[in-house]
Amino acid sequence: MKNIDVQPIRNKKQLKNFLELLKTSSKHGERNRLLFEIGLNTGLKVSDLVKLKTTDVFDHNSLTIYDKSGRLRNVSLNSVLKMLKQYQAILKEKYKGSKWLFPSSTNLDEYLTEKAYYKITHQCGEYLGKNYIGTNTIRKTFGYHFNMQTKDIVQLMNILNYSSQKKTLQYIGLSEEATRASLKDFKLF
Repeated sequence: MKNIDVQPIRNKKQLKNFLELLKTSSKHGERNRLLFEIGLNTGLKVSDLVKLKTTDVFDHNSLTIYDKSGRLRNVSLNSVLKMLKQYQAILKEKYKGSKWLFPSSTNLDEYLTEKAYYKITHQCGEYLGKNYIGTNTIRKTFGYHFNMQTKDIVQLMNILNYSSQKKTLQYIGLSEEATRASLKDFKLF
């Protein structure tokens, strides 16, 4: 696997195109798109998402997990409840008997691996001429758009579990220069 500089998808139209391609590019498209969309709406890492079981999310408004760093997170699912409900029917039909929310395409007793999902996202990105897309694109895109919408870098640091603003801004693809430029003409009164 080639080492690439994974970036967020900054443009909302390109993001919608990418999500549509995820959905239509394979017979597992609904699974692939939902995984990406849950990440986009929660900021969870792919490593946490792929290990979710159906019992973790169905009939719940929130999800409690321990992330990779061992930190307990309570994540609201309100923004994805409708999608989860629709996917539940697909899951019962296509992936009968699997306990995993995102089952492997080849073995329903296993979850979709991060490596397999990387291939899926990267191939879709390359098809669209975006060779910077990988599994971290999900979380970076969440962070980028959360920051652009809320301008609350402290809250974003908490969500992403980062201890410095500089590292957080680097992670979501915003340079210090962009931050300085946005403040260049700022004047309160």
